[in-house]
Amino acid sequence: MIRQLRYKFIAVTMLCIGALFLLILLVINVFMTVSSRNRGYEMLRHFADEMEFSDGSGVPGQDGQGQQEIAGRDELITPPPPSNYQDAFRIFSIEYDAGKNVLEVNYNHDSDLSEEDILLIGEKADPEQEHGVVAGHYLYLSRQTENGHELFFLDYSVEHSMIFDLFILCLAAGLAGIFLLFLAVLFLSRWMIRPVEDTLEKQKQFIADASHELKTPLTIISANAEVLSSSLGENKWLAHILEQIGRMNALIRELLDLARMDAAQKALPMAPFDLSRVVATAALSFESLAYESGKTYRMDIPEGISYQGDESAIRQLVTILLDNAFKYADERGTIVISLIRKGEKRTLSVMNTGKGISSEEQKHIFERFYRSDASRSRLSGSDEQAGGYGLGLSIAASIVASHRGRIGVRSDGHSQTSIIVVL
Repeated sequence: MIRQLRYKFIAVTMLCIGALFLLILLVINVFMTVSSRNRGYEMLRHFADEMEFSDGSGVPGQDGQGQQEIAGRDELITPPPPSNYQDAFRIFSIEYDAGKNVLEVNYNHDSDLSEEDILLIGEKADPEQEHGVVAGHYLYLSRQTENGHELFFLDYSVEHSMIFDLFILCLAAGLAGIFLLFLAVLFLSRWMIRPVEDTLEKQKQFIADASHELKTPLTIISANAEVLSSSLGENKWLAHILEQIGRMNALIRELLDLARMDAAQKALPMAPFDLSRVVATAALSFESLAYESGKTYRMDIPEGISYQGDESAIRQLVTILLDNAFKYADERGTIVISLIRKGEKRTLSVMNTGKGISSEEQKHIFERFYRSDASRSRLSGSDEQAGGYGLGLSIAASIVASHRGRIGVRSDGHSQTSIIVVL
């Protein structure tokens, strides 16, 4: 359990760190992309304004209108510096008439693009949109003209490549940082889990010590009560005392078994044995109980299935599961125990009809001292002892864990329940 708790702490911590890193990386990438594109669009607007002046449509001094328009524009945004020599190779434009026929293509003839390439790029642009991106890394700006419209393009590949390189650099640096943080979390997790581990060890030691200490006085009380019973004859008060002593002895035995299994998980004696024989022997001992209680009892245990583990612990596991099934099977109900082998796995299943287990209760039935409800955990009347103390399935889970297996429950919630062990 401590190991699982530590793994969960590491997983949750690294998941939070990873999510935070991805969020930061996403924000940086989006911010850089949007900022770079906005600068590109502003460069295109500045270039389009310069083209209008060069055509004489807004030359200052004719009526002063062109200068006022640019002056008014300067109050809203500050355009970037005029295009430099390198930008001249990256910017080109296509002018269309109202029928979308090409009137003129403006581009630097020393650039890598031909007029045919430019026209192909222009076909992908939507003149109805003010601006956009085409062919992956070409920004465009649409302007209405007297004859139709004009599209201005900017080769955005340089900025696009820079953003991608920055993304890869941030990703590599972030992964390296996450790896270093993982090493730190791995080291700190031992230190953080240690108080919980110490507490659990003290709790296990207390249970073992208290069980041993309680065993002696209960033995003395039981012996004295039996002496009184033989002297006084039948006495209901002594019968109640002996009955409660029996319950306390059963509880102490379960606590001692649990303490033994906790200690055995560190070093279990593993040896090969006939699993079919052990399961069949333990199962046969319940035939008389099935007959007396009027329940249907079926065994499906093929011969020849072997296993390497602690034979006595596996026998106890089968006994616990069958005892649990008989306790909670309905009147005239059915109990089925089966053992199958698939490859290297051995699957033991114990099914009983009766009140099922809800999906919420299924999460807790293997916890120590957990009892689902009053009717399932402790019955009334003469069957008061039937429900136990919520330790049986916990002991079973400890046995399975010590063999590095899995135990689970399947129930429809109202008519049957199966406990399944995979070894």
